[in-house]
Amino acid sequence: MDQNPSLPNTNVTASSFPINLLPSHPPQLSADQESSHAVLLKTDDRLSVTEDDSKDSESQKRKGKNKQGIEEKRMKGRIRSRNTRARKKNYIDSLEKKIQELESENFRLQNLLLSYRNEKIESIDKKCQRYSQQMKDAKRHILEKFINPETGKPWNKAPEKYSNNFRVSCPELLDMHSEFLDDIFKMIINNLYPLKQLKYWKILDGNYDRKYEVIRDFFKCSKYKLPEFKEKHKFNAIDEYVISFKPNKDQFNFLVDLLKMEANIKAQYRKAVDLLLQAKTQIEKATGEIYNHGCVLIKSEIISQEQYLNSIARERFAIEEDGFTNIWEVQSTPVTYTYNIAQDPHIGKYVQKYMEKSDHENETKYNNFSIQAN
Repeated sequence: MDQNPSLPNTNVTASSFPINLLPSHPPQLSADQESSHAVLLKTDDRLSVTEDDSKDSESQKRKGKNKQGIEEKRMKGRIRSRNTRARKKNYIDSLEKKIQELESENFRLQNLLLSYRNEKIESIDKKCQRYSQQMKDAKRHILEKFINPETGKPWNKAPEKYSNNFRVSCPELLDMHSEFLDDIFKMIINNLYPLKQLKYWKILDGNYDRKYEVIRDFFKCSKYKLPEFKEKHKFNAIDEYVISFKPNKDQFNFLVDLLKMEANIKAQYRKAVDLLLQAKTQIEKATGEIYNHGCVLIKSEIISQEQYLNSIARERFAIEEDGFTNIWEVQSTPVTYTYNIAQDPHIGKYVQKYMEKSDHENETKYNNFSIQAN
């Protein structure tokens, strides 16, 4: 490319200068110049040190602020943790207090229920007396309605036919009798034995196979883990009964043997309950038969109303029979049952080892009812 001749040549290189024009060594400074130069160097060094110190100071300040911030966060965290623990402790204390209150209330209600049951027994006794009196009043009302109490003979003009009265009054008496039987047998079954009835008897069958290690581990649990432990091992009413003693291993084995003995006793009571229920059923069936007997006697009118009323008129003034002795001929004889608990197959070994020999035998006294042999 052609260059413009009016412009100077700008392509200057080191080779364009003569070698002899380049300095062969740095220029020499005078003493004043060297002194000034040294002062400038020292000033630059001081400025550099000051800048470094300033940077270090700022770094330390930042580190201090960071450290202070961390400490503040740690302090706030400790305060929050302390407050959380305090709230948790207060909550647990309130729950434990509530549990104690509920346990006390439960104990009070159990005692109240026991008192109610005792009152109910007395109420049933009064109810039985009232039932007996109502039966007597009903019979007396029938007699006075159809029998002249002054002459002891049937009224010439009775207000209604006796058979019609029988249709209404007899079912009412049967209802009273049914309620009476229910109350009597409930009272007997609820009081088969004088001691406290424990709820674990419902599942007691003599096969309590819980291992002692489970009972031991139960007492090692914190109270907060006990519900989970019970659920895991499926604790039942018998387990609750056993842990209420807080037994050691020997005591646990003793309780297991006691439970076996109780299971045998329960089996005997079970037979008694079965017999009682059979007796109640037999009484109800026999009562139905006697009702049918009365229906045939009265409603068929094979025996006239006058004949029937003359018959019951004689009973009106007769002394009422005592069915216990005069009809069924039941004898009451005092009896004493003697038990040698040292011979029991389940707990005899404990009796022989831990009890005085004088305490090996016990007695219970009752009245034995039996029907006289013909």
